Amino acid sequence: MYVAPKGDRQPVYEGPFEGEGDLPRTLRREETVRLWVRAKTLARALKEAGYAGRPRVKLVVEDGLGNCHEEGFRFRVEEYLHLKDE
Repeated sequence: MYVAPKGDRQPVYEGPFEGEGDLPRTLRREETVRLWVRAKTLARALKEAGYAGRPRVKLVVEDGLGNCHEEGFRFRVEEYLHLKDE
């Protein structure tokens, strides 16, 4: 599981991800799991990789059979970098 720029397979963030258990994880067909990363952490990784503004990125998840599942989104790098730490 990683985050990469749209149109690129090279990860800009590979974790750690927080959530309901550790990776790798085996799921039955009807199961789901929630994982997340703090927005400021992802913003820092994107900025260090040379991305600013609202780049198009994608979350890529590879299953145990080697199939890749992708979900694209825009990420507001500067906005999240200016968030206060909790």
